[in-house]
Parts: sequence; structure tokens; C-alpha cells
Amino acid sequence: MGDQEKQASEERSWKKLILMIIAAILLLIGVVLFLFFIIVKPRKMDVSVTNASLTEFNLLSNSTGTVNFNVDLEFTIRNPNRLMGFYFKHFGIWVYYDDHFVDYGSFGEFYQGYKDTVVKRLSFKGDQMLHLDDNYSYELVSKFEKEKSDDVFSFDLKFEVRVKVKLGRIRIGTFVPKLHCPLEVPLTSNGEAKSAAAAFKTTKCDVKFKAISIFDIPFNKCLSCY
Repeated sequence: MGDQEKQASEERSWKKLILMIIAAILLLIGVVLFLFFIIVKPRKMDVSVTNASLTEFNLLSNSTGTVNFNVDLEFTIRNPNRLMGFYFKHFGIWVYYDDHFVDYGSFGEFYQGYKDTVVKRLSFKGDQMLHLDDNYSYELVSKFEKEKSDDVFSFDLKFEVRVKVKLGRIRIGTFVPKLHCPLEVPLTSNGEAKSAAAAFKTTKCDVKFKAISIFDIPFNKCLSCY
């Protein structure tokens, strides 16, 4: 009986030791994370559309919703961190009109250092069929005619972004921020909005940062699109 009590006591001691080790590891992780946020103060990037020029946007077919477009967008990307850099592996933009895909463009890979601001420009031009049914065709045509009369068109930008975060020489991991940017873009002529009251206003995009992996991952098309 004495041997069984001794064995049971040893098992309890081992369990207590294991629990203490786990508690110590969790406490250490908590302290490290606390110090990381206190010292590094990580912040997500700021992305804004600072200029937009829409020289052409026509509805060529009411039945199919075919549109003809020519729009130039200027993006300002700011890294507000003093100790963290962003290495953008992919930065793509999807343009939608009334929830229908219009065009796609992307930037090449680039690195953004501490407290750095990068300006990027993309042009979207061509024809696109929106594939509408009868009911939705009427709604889109009505919206288009109203916005045409105001010389201001509404677009949605959705992004596919994959970025690696660097802390000094250490790459923390791979992140896929979710970005969304609703735009009100005035129709322009000779570089100026047709209506002075409708001049384009800088639009700040909504950015949600999400960690995906601390290792390299294969990129899936439009991984961060809504």
C-alpha cells in the first residue's frame, strides 16, 4: 500500500511540474507579446486613393450591361511604423461598378521601409460585359443614368494583397490584409472635373490586418477579396 501511495504521490508531483512548466511558458509568451506591443507598437499600413481621373465611362449595351471605361487612379500607401517594414509580394486591385467586376490591375513587388510613403498609379481602360439579367439590367441602367446626369460615378475597389512584415532583419510572417475602398469619381474633361462641386476627394481605404502564416504560403487568386 505504501508503494502505491508513493507512486500516486510521484504522479501528482509530475503533473504539478508539467502544469507549472506550461504556466511558465504561457506567462513568458504573454510577457514577450506585451513587450513587443509596448516597444514596437505595430500599426497597419494606411492606404488612400489620393487622385482619380475618369475620362470615359459609357454604357454601350443596356441588355448585356457592356461598359466602356478609362480611369486613372493614384494610390498613396504609408507605413506609420518606426521599427517595422512591409515587403509587398503582391498588390492587386479589383474595380467593381454596382457589384459587377469591371477591371483588374496590380503593382509589382516592392518594399516599404519605416515611416515611408509610396505613391503608385494604375490605369484601367477597355470594355467589359457585366452579364446582367432583365431585372438587374433595369436597375443598373437607372443608376447609370442618374450618375451620368451628376457626372459622378461610384466604384468599389477590392484588393488582393500579400505582405511580409519585417522587424529589423527578422521576417515575422506572411499577412493578407483585407482592404476595401468605395469611390465617388467625377467625370473629367481636360484634366478637370466637369462640375467644380464634384471634384475628387481623397478617400481612405478600410484596412483589416490578418496573420496567415509565419512561413511562406502559396498565393491563391483574390485571397483577400470580400
